[in-house]
Amino acid sequence: GVGDAGWVDGRSAIARFNGPSGMAVDEQNQILYVADTYNHVIRQVDLRYGVVSTILGTGEQGLIPPNEVIGNSGRLSFPMDLELRAGKLFIAMTGYNQIWEMDLTTTKAIPIAGDGKLGSIDGTKKSNRLNAPRDLTFDEDGALYFIEPTLGKIRELTLKGKVRTLYEPMGDSLIGDLQFPSSIVSYNDELYFSDTYNNRIGRMSRNVIDIIAGTSKSGMVNGKGVKAEFAAPSSMVYMDGYFYLVDLGNQMIRKVDVKNFKVQTLEITSINGANNYEQAISEGEEIYTQTVLTGDGTNVITFNLDLGDDYELVSWGRNEAAMDDGGDINSLVNYNIGKGAIEFTALGDHDNYGIQFELYITYAHVDKPGVIYYQSAMVLIPLEYQPGGNTVHEVSYYLTKDFVD
Repeated sequence: GVGDAGWVDGRSAIARFNGPSGMAVDEQNQILYVADTYNHVIRQVDLRYGVVSTILGTGEQGLIPPNEVIGNSGRLSFPMDLELRAGKLFIAMTGYNQIWEMDLTTTKAIPIAGDGKLGSIDGTKKSNRLNAPRDLTFDEDGALYFIEPTLGKIRELTLKGKVRTLYEPMGDSLIGDLQFPSSIVSYNDELYFSDTYNNRIGRMSRNVIDIIAGTSKSGMVNGKGVKAEFAAPSSMVYMDGYFYLVDLGNQMIRKVDVKNFKVQTLEITSINGANNYEQAISEGEEIYTQTVLTGDGTNVITFNLDLGDDYELVSWGRNEAAMDDGGDINSLVNYNIGKGAIEFTALGDHDNYGIQFELYITYAHVDKPGVIYYQSAMVLIPLEYQPGGNTVHEVSYYLTKDFVD
């Protein structure tokens, strides 16, 4: 995404979203599914190549829930959250007050809970009603749980296709009613949820609720259990012994240890395995090198990246080279990440005015290896044809002088 609202498929560098909300990851196939809420579509991001595409919806909001939507043939309404299970994508279709199931092979999606009318009624598929379902989670057996935030309810879609309410505000005198629970996670046969407006994290075990972290007071305090403080905790996931959650009011990521419920602030100190995806040239930065005199026949032009003594290269990349006249007169020969060099061939030609390519790099200061910097720019190598000129050229760019400073 480029950071501006819109609906654009294609390379990650140019893609646009409008209110992306829930996500689900197919780790085996390296696909990220995104509920693009205000575009009323489901998108997918191919994490191997950095390509975004729309797989469900037309981009227009539907007003009446359809019986099915196949690919880009029908309208969705405010999809808010996604869960992936057994090759199917489950969607909290908030605008239709329904939960949908999408077969990723056929791209056919159908409602599996909710009759499309606003309400909160338990029962079978034909009789149950939902109220703007927002977050989804599966337990190990395949039962699906979801939240109705505005009503403060936790509900279940059973394996038999029935909806039942597990929790609803009843004036609880012990812990108080839930206020806008916004995220739910199934872990170890228990349900954990963020009680957003009460600034705390709760647990449901055998239909009994208790509070594991936070108090009703808004604040930012690390510590164990109810000694900690949050400010409107919202989205939450489980990974490797911790619940990670968005502490919205504090603009932080917090983590809760599942063993002792100790709350900490997540500190990001390094980026591992940075991927060479094409990035947006958001500021229009351009690098002009010295003019290269191209001679008759094939010319070899090497672009060198020099970071100086204070910085070291982590990763870098480029897109395909572009040519002025649109012909196949420039081509990429060699791409050497370790040595920071890109080698091109260019035919000596009066119409061949230059080579341009997108450059993006990540790098670190030698004294701060855990801090990763990122820069991107459009590189322009002017070419000038001169009969009998040189055929081998070196073009250097000094990153620390022109970029970092």
